[in-house]
Amino acid sequence: MPNGRSLVCASTDNVRMWDLQAPVDRRAVPFQIIPGHHGGCVSAVFVDCSGRYMLTMSGNRGWEGVSNNTCLGYQVTPPQ
Repeated sequence: MPNGRSLVCASTDNVRMWDLQAPVDRRAVPFQIIPGHHGGCVSAVFVDCSGRYMLTMSGNRGWEGVSNNTCLGYQVTPPQ
């Protein structure tokens, strides 16, 4: 992210925003799970140049008998 502190990454069915400057604490996780893609494979993440908006796309491409394609838009407020 443009703030130099956050990193957005996607795995099979979720998107996470990591705080790269979070203090090391075994009781706390240094990321936030961005809701919306449970049940589909995240295929793309786009963040605009300002870091204020993010689009994520997912879908199962009909592999499970039905198609589940989703495009979600977010207004991002990264940690300060």
